[in-house]
Amino acid sequence: MLEAILWLFLIEVIGLGAVPLCFSVFRFLPERGLTLAKPLGLLLTAWAVWLLSMLGLPFSSTVCWVVFAGLFAALSGWLLWRRRAELGSEIVGFVARHVWLIVVSEIVFIAAYFYLVNVRSFTPEIRDQEKFGDFALMHSMAVFDKMPPADPWLSGYPINYYYFSHFMMAMLTKMIGIDPAISFNLAVPLVFGLTALVSFGIVYNLVAATRKSNRTVGLALVFGLLAVALICFMGNLDTVRQIFFPRPEFYETGIGGNFAFSWWTPSRVIYDYMPDVQIGGFRWAETINEFPMFSFLLADMHPHVMTLPTALLSVAMALNIFRVPAGSDALNLRRVDGWLLFLPTALIVGGLYFLNTWDYPTYLLLIVGAFFLRQRGLPRLPQINWWRPLLYGLGWSGALVAFSLALYLPFHLNFVSLIGDNAVPASLANVPVLGSLGRIISFVAWDRTPLLGYLLVFGLFVLPLLTFLFIKLWPYLTNPYGYLDEPSNENEGESVTPCGPIFGNWGYGLAGAGLALLLLSELGFFLLKLDAVLTVMLGLISIPPVTIGLALLAVDGLARYRAERSRPKLLGATGALALLMIAGGWYLHFEMYGPLLIVGVGFGLLLWFETKRSAVTRRVESIEETTEITPDLETSAANETSTVEFPASVGPSDRFAMLLAFLPVVITFGTELILVRDIYNSRFNTLFKFYYQAWL
Repeated sequence: MLEAILWLFLIEVIGLGAVPLCFSVFRFLPERGLTLAKPLGLLLTAWAVWLLSMLGLPFSSTVCWVVFAGLFAALSGWLLWRRRAELGSEIVGFVARHVWLIVVSEIVFIAAYFYLVNVRSFTPEIRDQEKFGDFALMHSMAVFDKMPPADPWLSGYPINYYYFSHFMMAMLTKMIGIDPAISFNLAVPLVFGLTALVSFGIVYNLVAATRKSNRTVGLALVFGLLAVALICFMGNLDTVRQIFFPRPEFYETGIGGNFAFSWWTPSRVIYDYMPDVQIGGFRWAETINEFPMFSFLLADMHPHVMTLPTALLSVAMALNIFRVPAGSDALNLRRVDGWLLFLPTALIVGGLYFLNTWDYPTYLLLIVGAFFLRQRGLPRLPQINWWRPLLYGLGWSGALVAFSLALYLPFHLNFVSLIGDNAVPASLANVPVLGSLGRIISFVAWDRTPLLGYLLVFGLFVLPLLTFLFIKLWPYLTNPYGYLDEPSNENEGESVTPCGPIFGNWGYGLAGAGLALLLLSELGFFLLKLDAVLTVMLGLISIPPVTIGLALLAVDGLARYRAERSRPKLLGATGALALLMIAGGWYLHFEMYGPLLIVGVGFGLLLWFETKRSAVTRRVESIEETTEITPDLETSAANETSTVEFPASVGPSDRFAMLLAFLPVVITFGTELILVRDIYNSRFNTLFKFYYQAWL
């Protein structure tokens, strides 16, 4: 018990040291990052200790404490000096006004931590599943002071794995000097507590940012606690399925033990009936459909679990970036404020590659998406060309990728991925790009996830997500043209439209190029006898440009023919297209095709139009605020703003929630088409890793 208290005390100290940094970096969140200090402090401390150890310093307890103390003393001192000590008074004043928030968040963290410590006390044995390997990796670093860490099985070789989470726990083990066998059983409860804490903080910020009132603060606390329940404690609907439709075969084989309920089967919901080259037929292949509560009960100190606090930290950073106000230097890399936000972002995103490589592209896409949506939601000045913000966004995103990889360069120089060494047909092996892609990914060419299986995994979230989508789409359904219009600025001699003829040119070009590639692949197959695999690859590559091109043509057509304003035609065509997608998906044994595409397009269109409408609303408000009080200009401003008949403006929290809903739809749709070719060469790991991200 003493070790559990010391472990808790250590993470509290680390979190306290990171408060000034969080208060400065996450200053656009209502709670200023107080709930994010512990995971960010742990990540920054571990990165600094790891980097210095890779450069030659011993990985010892003394080095860990000196680096921690020196790093945060220097950072806090610099921040206080830069703000001329104003930061200190701001922190003290904010804490004094939000003592209740600190108390609630600490209760959430400590209660979650000791809850899982108690659970682990009943089964503290390090056995079963990946516990042997995870303990071996952590133990290798906890008892030796050389870096890179030695592989416990391959003498003389470094660990070839994304081992950063094991390094973090080994660092904490060294700092308080306890036995690694004990710290192993404290590591998972710590991650559970941090996951609960950051989940609470993110949703608190989302709700508290909607408006400022005592009632909203109370709702923010309630929904923050609900987030903890949904992410950390809830299971999927297979638990309900077992009550009404039990599967006795799982109990007969011993998987469920002697109990009437199997805690294991909710993690194995979806099975693929896929071709097997070795047996010359088809076989049932299981996939993993884990969720956080299952992993924590299993005490799985594996990267997909240990990365949860950092993954949620990246969600919080995306929200922070999304809320950066117009005119701020926080995203300007020519200013110190820009680097103050940019470097922690790169540290968090790059850490995901080192913690659990599968998470890197997903959360990078989330942060980049938040950046571009924030840019799109800003009012555009007439004298600024449309392509300048786009180029700046691409430059910022490219710099984020470069710095996120550079900060962990010693890892990348020593890591050799086990993915990408799979065999491909001879006709494809020597084709540039396609040959390399064929070794990494493959396409799903069998019956995909059934609708019932998908609902068993994610059904808990379906009703609130669809309700949210319907509520936000309702204004567009009742007045599908008016809410897509934007006010014109007659004084400036321009008319701002959400889409223009420029899209038509791009649409024809992309659609034409994609169709030409598809036609060439078919002609090559029949006339030049190209390999079937290469033909399919070329055909699939043609799908994205065709899809994007047709979408741009559709948006352009909506702008050109909006004058007709035929609501029945638009809604009728939309409904017919939706039914066609659903029927086509069932015909092609792709049951999720229609539902996922409809929901994804719905959220995508909402993001597109709502962020643009936000920019127009801000622009009109700025015109009102800056207008001189003269009779003529008052009349002009009144005439200009009276035509804006939008419903209540959708706030940043709503739009960010749309992004959080849109991304997992895209992710899970992708798993229906593509699998990552690892040692299983099936969707075993692909669904496992990406469904875990979608749950968050």
